[in-house]
Amino acid sequence: MRRWLTALVAAALLWANAGLAQTPPPEARLARQAIEQILTAWNTPELGHWLAADFAGRDQLLAALTFDVPATARLRILAIGPVQVLEQQRGAGTLTSLVSVRVRAQAEWEQPGQGLQRREGTAEYILRITREVPR
Repeated sequence: MRRWLTALVAAALLWANAGLAQTPPPEARLARQAIEQILTAWNTPELGHWLAADFAGRDQLLAALTFDVPATARLRILAIGPVQVLEQQRGAGTLTSLVSVRVRAQAEWEQPGQGLQRREGTAEYILRITREVPR
């Protein structure tokens, strides 16, 4: 009887985990949405809203985008890789997750006399996502 109960519990856990595997965790969905919004804001004044106050090189990045990057330059997302949760902390009714996302993107801009220019690259983004959770 005990062996049968153990097998039944194991089967139930496998079934429950199979259902969870089909639904991406909220962090993955939120991270993908954030990446889309961040890269849309790239090379605009709105990018500062997305960068944490403790982001290393924050002011230098914003200055470089203002002075060194053509005003018409935009980033186009080519691929968003899997989201990896690096760390999680529970607060009073919140869950803060630190996640890593690899993104392949392409910068595009018009160069006078040379036409459309494109530069492709891959970067890792570290995002801090805070969401409300039931207590």
